[in-house]
Amino acid sequence: SGITIKANNVCRIDISGPRPAGTGGSVNYCLGSPPNVVPTAVPAIAGTMQVGSIVTGTYAYADNESDIEDPAGTVYKFVTSSSASIASSSEGTTVASGATGGASASVPYTLQSTDLNMYIYYCVTPAAQTGASPGVEVCTAASGPIIDKPTPPASPANVPTLGEWSVAALSSLIAMFGFIR
Repeated sequence: SGITIKANNVCRIDISGPRPAGTGGSVNYCLGSPPNVVPTAVPAIAGTMQVGSIVTGTYAYADNESDIEDPAGTVYKFVTSSSASIASSSEGTTVASGATGGASASVPYTLQSTDLNMYIYYCVTPAAQTGASPGVEVCTAASGPIIDKPTPPASPANVPTLGEWSVAALSSLIAMFGFIR
């Protein structure tokens, strides 16, 4: 009256105690291997939120099993939205994307006139070289709204000047009026 299941156990718990009528016995329960967890990223965005300025996206990479990052597999997206809060890049317009090159690299984006009055986000989907991958996309909080370049001050108007001959003629004219008086 016993069932035995044999397997390669990574983790094992033995539960034992008296059985009715003093027969004794034990129950073995196998938990198996703990699941491999996908990597995580914590993105950040920095820069002046103004058309023509360069903003930079960075992130920190982490993996519970210490799986090494796959820099070609970890991808980023710069996303704009009129909303001050998005949950994923699909809720906005992707304006730049690609492989990050790894957590030690920073990714630049130049704000365009089409980004005016929008919020910008830096979203990262981390990837590991081994183990469970890719991770879940994570986006920064909203930065912005993006403002226009300030209008440069107007240049002062040129003041007309007189050449040598004009000054001589004007002087003669003024002298003549003085003589007539």
